[in-house]
Amino acid sequence: MEQVLRYHSQDGVVTLTLTRPDLHNPFGAALMQALNTALDRIEQETALRVVVLAAQGMSFSTGFENEWLLHLSQHANADIFSTEAATLSHLLARLDQLPVPVIARVQGSAFGVGLALIACADVAIAVPEALFGFSDVKLGWAPAVIAPYVQRAIGTRATRRYFVTAERFNARKAKRLELIHQIVAANELDHTVNMLIQHIKHNSPQAIAAAKRLLHELETPRLDEAVQQRLIALTAENSQQAQAQEGLQAFVERRKPSWSI
Repeated sequence: MEQVLRYHSQDGVVTLTLTRPDLHNPFGAALMQALNTALDRIEQETALRVVVLAAQGMSFSTGFENEWLLHLSQHANADIFSTEAATLSHLLARLDQLPVPVIARVQGSAFGVGLALIACADVAIAVPEALFGFSDVKLGWAPAVIAPYVQRAIGTRATRRYFVTAERFNARKAKRLELIHQIVAANELDHTVNMLIQHIKHNSPQAIAAAKRLLHELETPRLDEAVQQRLIALTAENSQQAQAQEGLQAFVERRKPSWSI
């Protein structure tokens, strides 16, 4: 099986690297399984101080994998969508609630669920060339599972715009929206991430964990299990709508959906 994720642990830092650059590091069943397995390993790390999310190639992650979407189109029933949505929802929640700081090292563009990974990070550093966006509505889907993380990161007003227009925006816009904290040249990316790691290592791990837990408790509304289950149910319901099925089929067949003018 092709490797989709590399796990590297050294000096209290775990780096998770997406390793399918030829396909722009797409999200599918294999990557979700690999990330969940990696999070299991992270929970066993005894001296962990930081997790870094990284990727190979020109893109960070450009969204869902074509083969995975083809699988969904061939088994387009609510149970399948509910199961896949639950897997993604629980994965994002696990990443979001890690007690250690998570740094997103964004060396290229990120779209859809790839962008949700960045929204779950505590700090995000990107290169100037990176582009961002949410294209779910082009497929006839509502981006329910990723919505809470994006809304928290950039606010309701900006989320409404970019969810309904599906337009792309650049790194400078992402920084103004507070999705990205800092923009640096590609040759400065590793140095910047390493400087952040050193800052974090000067701080109390217990205090950091407590601070992250406090912020989760202060969220209104809280992204608890009940909210996650509602988002999963909304995804399953939406998958059975005529335009959702038409959009998915059009994507697989590489044609415009019926509503596109």
